[in-house]
Amino acid sequence: DTLRRRLGRWLFDRPRPRPADDGCSKVVIVRWDAKLGDAIVSSWVAREIHRAQSGREVWVVTTPAMAPLFRDYFGVDRVLEVPKRPGYGELKRLALSLGRVGYLVHFGKSLKMKDIYFIDQVDTCHVAGLDDELICIDIKLGQETAEMHFSTKFEVLLKHMGVVNPDTRYIIPQITA
Repeated sequence: DTLRRRLGRWLFDRPRPRPADDGCSKVVIVRWDAKLGDAIVSSWVAREIHRAQSGREVWVVTTPAMAPLFRDYFGVDRVLEVPKRPGYGELKRLALSLGRVGYLVHFGKSLKMKDIYFIDQVDTCHVAGLDDELICIDIKLGQETAEMHFSTKFEVLLKHMGVVNPDTRYIIPQITA
């Protein structure tokens, strides 16, 4: 893993000119590693982005198992499903399908080669993440949020996006059997 990360950084982690965010470009949140608890503690994010910046769409990239949760309960505008271990071709097609992105959000602490490749392929104004070592991440939240709960990390992200005083109450799906 360490060697692959080094190779990924060498091949794909580079500074790029970034277009200016127009305030209406979509936010794409990569949650292809999300578990149920992680998803619930970030369930309020789309709602608060919509409240503060009504022109923005919020898209989530996740696995088929987690897609219904984001699609049916968390107010996400679009859910893109990827397999648990997507190949490079799938990642490139996914990146191209996104079009222009205002904020690409990937909260992995130490991103792997495929994550770095994916970020490199996306046409984005900003990349927000926790892996402060990467050049491709311009909104570095790792050190800034190091001792914070996962949901608070999203609150800090939203402040960087100009969203103040978000309502961080979780959305907990009520499923009747």
